[in-house]
Amino acid sequence: MHQILLVDDDPLLAEAMVLLLEKRLGCRVRIASDAVEAAIALLDSAPSLVLLDWMIPQGDTRLLQERAAHQPGVASLVSSLQASAAPAAGLDVLRWLKQDRAMAGLQVALFSGQADALQVPEVGDGMVDLIVKGDDPERVVRRIGGLLAG
Repeated sequence: MHQILLVDDDPLLAEAMVLLLEKRLGCRVRIASDAVEAAIALLDSAPSLVLLDWMIPQGDTRLLQERAAHQPGVASLVSSLQASAAPAAGLDVLRWLKQDRAMAGLQVALFSGQADALQVPEVGDGMVDLIVKGDDPERVVRRIGGLLAG
């Protein structure tokens, strides 16, 4: 069974996506609402696909401190999150995923309300697709299904 990590700070939208994807694609969807929750979920188990909103809060970096002591890649994420004051902590997660060898094979699709978000150089770099929030549910299911199919 495919697993998807949905990283979004809008709880109503996230729950709607869970219902849609689990029912239509038969996959398991886990939600993370900030960068720290996303990192913890990724460290716990690697999903088949990450749907990552780049405009998410950083979360409580203290929750990652213990893991950072044992995993060098996590320490760089913690440092990056602590240094960043912007609400775009999804970019920090994306940078970490691209740099960490253990995470290198993950498919990451941008999950954004901005249809032109891939035009932002750092956002588009490393993303396999753009899933637009509020798009036609049938199109969302087809695109995500296609990503899961490989």
